[in-house]
Formats: sequence, structure tokens, C-alpha cells
Amino acid sequence: MLMSKPPALSFMGSATSAFQAHPLWKEPSATSDWGEAVLKNLNGETSGIKRSLVKKTLPHFFLKAERYIQRSAALGETMYRISLEMPRICLRIGEFDEQHMIENVRAFGLIHKYEMEPMVTMQHFTLPLSLDTGNGGWLHPDIVRYTRYATQQIARFLNDKTKMNRALESVLPKRERERIIERDGLVKYFVSINEPWTAVFRAFLTGEFPPFKKLRFDLVKRALNAMVEAHDAIRTTLQEANAKAKMPTYSKPQIGVSYNWQYLEGLFSSLSHYFGEAKITDMFERDGNHTDFLAEQYYCRVKFPFFFVKYKDLDYGDHPALGDMYPQGITSVLKSMHERYPAKDIFVTEIGFADHDDLRRPYWLLETVRAIREAATAGVPIRGILHWSLVTNLEWGEGMEVKFGLFDEADLDNPLWKSYGSGDQIRGWEAWRVAVDTMLYPSDANEIIFDEATEKARRQYEKRKTELAKLAK
Repeated sequence: MLMSKPPALSFMGSATSAFQAHPLWKEPSATSDWGEAVLKNLNGETSGIKRSLVKKTLPHFFLKAERYIQRSAALGETMYRISLEMPRICLRIGEFDEQHMIENVRAFGLIHKYEMEPMVTMQHFTLPLSLDTGNGGWLHPDIVRYTRYATQQIARFLNDKTKMNRALESVLPKRERERIIERDGLVKYFVSINEPWTAVFRAFLTGEFPPFKKLRFDLVKRALNAMVEAHDAIRTTLQEANAKAKMPTYSKPQIGVSYNWQYLEGLFSSLSHYFGEAKITDMFERDGNHTDFLAEQYYCRVKFPFFFVKYKDLDYGDHPALGDMYPQGITSVLKSMHERYPAKDIFVTEIGFADHDDLRRPYWLLETVRAIREAATAGVPIRGILHWSLVTNLEWGEGMEVKFGLFDEADLDNPLWKSYGSGDQIRGWEAWRVAVDTMLYPSDANEIIFDEATEKARRQYEKRKTELAKLAK
């Protein structure tokens, strides 16, 4: 049974990045390191992407933005998180692609049209080719100056009433445009830097992200310091622009960093938590006055030491590298985060599960939401939960074959089925819709539906797990 009801959450929604949801923007040229990797992969060249991509299967968010957002609203979601993709908006200092900025503004306007709140990530892994990402990127001497310039251009556009009105006139009626432009602002919630530890770990230690360097421990601190400076530049620039535009106090941008604290278990887990999670978070948080909220992104349990782990005892999604699924671990993680930073509200900005046949995902998803609710009931101030992802997108080096999406893009052309109760199976989107209703609108009736859905998902999960165990023998 679900626990006693905590206060209703403000937000339940979906998360993705603009690059992952639309990898090909200005083909055949690329503006970012990852854009270059996609083009190389499509041309059959070594790229850092392990699996061959097929052009026609890549998603196209900006061509189908309303379908994405309609589907999000149909699930009852109240927030949609996506990034601004800095390298496309500003390839280099002194250049600003206003047309791409307009495309973003229209997408955010559509989120408002469907009565949801946008959350925008400013830097989601991709870096501009102009910063010589093979040897530069976060190590480039101009990375902070570039970030400040790009943020200034973005903020200037968002506070230009004439340009905003023109960009939104095809999306929103006049009264809604006036509300956004004059009072509320288009975007209130921002994530400055997405998963700083993931970015440096994969770029300089495992070599999975550009610039694909391995075991370069000497570069990690430099890159993290640059990220901290970039975060400060983003936050200060956005808030100063909002104040200069004389917007109401309640529309002041709220800006946080997304951290990827996982559930660590075994020998050295305390050291790993301190150096790989808490200490890095401290670099950004400092005295607590450098962010407005905490953002946590949880996926898995990590057991130490690796060479003693019995892999048959772990519960993987589609790929072992994506972690051991351990929903209950997020309760402990959120409590630890709250104890370290008790004054901050927390958004869970990503939870997700790679499951191509969508038979285990519903149980993992519902149990993770249950575990988050347990933390909230214990007093952790949770503002919202975002699922990665609404639609299957490009999963960096893993390509398109790893399916985190509740839907494939082609599914958006079909109507949403009406009830999770039909047949013996429960699908991921059905489980998520139940979770959305329960967390936004706590009631005895919704708790009964949640428990019934969880039991159905559990039976389906156990059956599929048994089938996979037999196939593995």
C-alpha cells in the first residue's frame, strides 16, 4: 500500500534535451561536438557513437513539437523540460542564430498553450565546435566567456517584448502572449549545467564523451571549475536581465544545477559518494546562495568493488552500462541530499529506464515514484518529478537502440489509448499516467488505482524477468 499522503506535488512531467530529441538541425554541417559525431556515424566514420545510426529513425522534435507537447498534456503532465542547445543558438562568440531561438520560443509557448510549465536546461553536454572541443571544450580559455555571451543573447531575446510577441503570435492568443511577456515570463525554471560529474567522468576518465580522453584525472578539476564559473555566469545573467526588464518579483528566474547522485553500496561507497557526488555538489552550492533549488537525476544502484559484484543478482535494463535498477535507493539519496542542503527544495529532474519491450519499465517506474513519495512523506521538500523520457531519443554513445521513451516518435501520430486496465499488460505510459494523477492529486481513489497498477506491473515484471533468465542460460 502507498504510505500516508504527503502534500501534492506541483509538477509531474517529462525531460529530454533539444539535441537528443532533434540531432540533425543544420545538416550537413554541425555546430557541436556531438552533432559532428552524429554526422560522422551516418557517414560510416569512427565517431564515439557505438551503434550505427539510421537517419530516418532519428527524432525531429522541432518539426513535431506540438505533437510531443500534446502527448505530454494527454498524460496529465504539468511540466516539460528541454534544453536551449547553446551551440545551435551561438556557434561562437559574436554569432546569434535568431531563427533557432524563435523555434525554441515557439516550443516553450506551446508548453504554455497546453497549460504546462517549461523547465529549460542551458548546457546539456553538447559544446560548440568553435571551442576546439577535441582539445578544449570545458578546458578552453573562452568557455566561460562564450557561455556568458550565449546567455546574454538568450536573455536579451526573452526580454524583448517585440521579438517575443512576433515569435509567439502563431502559437498563443493575444491575451496569453501579454500575460507571458508583461507579467509571468516565458521560462521561470532553469537548469544551468546538466550532470557535471557525468560530463567530466565520461569526457576525461572513461573516454565515452568528447573529447574522448581516458584516465585524465589531471583535467577533471579544471573542467569542473569552468563549469562552476559557467553556472554563475548563467544564473547572474538571467536574473540581471529579468530585473532590468522590470518584470514582477514572482517571475524571477529560478536556477539550479542537475546532480546525478546514485545509490552507492559496498566497500568505498562512502568515499565515492563524497568525492563523486557531495564534494562536486558543494562546488556549485557553496554557501547555499548560488542556486535556487536542487535537481537530482536518479537511475541506478552502483555496487563496490566492481570485481566482487555478482551480476546475476543485479537487475539491469537493456544495457548493463546503464545501471542496476534499484527503485528504493532514491529514498536514501533524497534524504541524504536534503540533510546536506536542508534549505533547498528538490526537483527530481530525471528518472528513467531502458526497456525496449516495455514490460519491466512499469514496475520500476511505479516503485521509484513510491520511493520518492516515501522521502517526501519523511519531510524531503520535493517540488516535482520528471521522467526521462516521453519519446525515445538519441542516447549519446548508445545511439537509438536504447529505449528510454514511453513512446517512439511514430506513436505520436496515433491516438492515446484510454485505459490502463485493458488486458493483462500495463504499458509504461499507462503506469506513468497513474503516477502523475496520484502525485498531483492525492486521494483515496487514486491510491487504490496506484496500488492496483503496481500489483499488475509487478506480476508482469516477474514474468518477464523469469523469461529473460531462461534466455540467458
